[in-house]
Amino acid sequence: NKTRGPYTPEKYGNVIIPMAIIRRFDCILASKNAEIEALLKKCSSNKALTPEKIEELVKRQCNVPFYNAKCVSLEQLVGDSDNLNSNFLEFIKSYSPSVQKILQDLKFKEEVEFMIKKGILFEVVKAFSEVDFHPATTSPMAMGYIFEEIIRTYKSNAEAGDHYTPREVIELCIDLMISENIDSMKKDGKIIRVYDCCCGTGGMLTTMKRKLTDPEEGLGVRPENVKLYGQDVNPEAYAICCAEML
Repeated sequence: NKTRGPYTPEKYGNVIIPMAIIRRFDCILASKNAEIEALLKKCSSNKALTPEKIEELVKRQCNVPFYNAKCVSLEQLVGDSDNLNSNFLEFIKSYSPSVQKILQDLKFKEEVEFMIKKGILFEVVKAFSEVDFHPATTSPMAMGYIFEEIIRTYKSNAEAGDHYTPREVIELCIDLMISENIDSMKKDGKIIRVYDCCCGTGGMLTTMKRKLTDPEEGLGVRPENVKLYGQDVNPEAYAICCAEML
């Protein structure tokens, strides 16, 4: 509803997909921003630290694989409504390299500039700031379903089929794949490599890892012993996959 007019229905996903990803990341960082901000202040005096190296430090010390250098939330951005346009542009530029690549593949900066031009950015950001994607209330599996539902809703049927495989089909495929050599997979220290040569939004990879590592319904493999690899020709689908991996 917020995008209707400036955007036609087939373009809604150009806003909703990246904003859903940003909101998820925003919710993940909500409890970490103070800790990350303190770490970034310590790092600021060391010019040898590249953004990639700082991202690794954040991952080791704060247990999240990305950060936003502004260390603010969408709610805080919305609170300064007069400066939302410029602040939001600065906000998306302040993400660490792994997130930057995702936003570039989704061409989100161009969409933000278009929304500013049409005067709808504040309403869109405000709407997403009210969505609860916090990890405590929205599990990674639920988030995967949400991404898939967004794609199915806002992409044409033919294109949506290129992006994802329904989870029920994925579950069956994986049950078949791991139905043999189970004892070999359970060997202590065994490294299991999983490769999807047309990974789409990554549902096969994430579901396979869950099936292998879940101590109750899976094989109980140690998470660090499962290595995931994927590629896709579609940059938007690959960007969503990278977001789900993070």
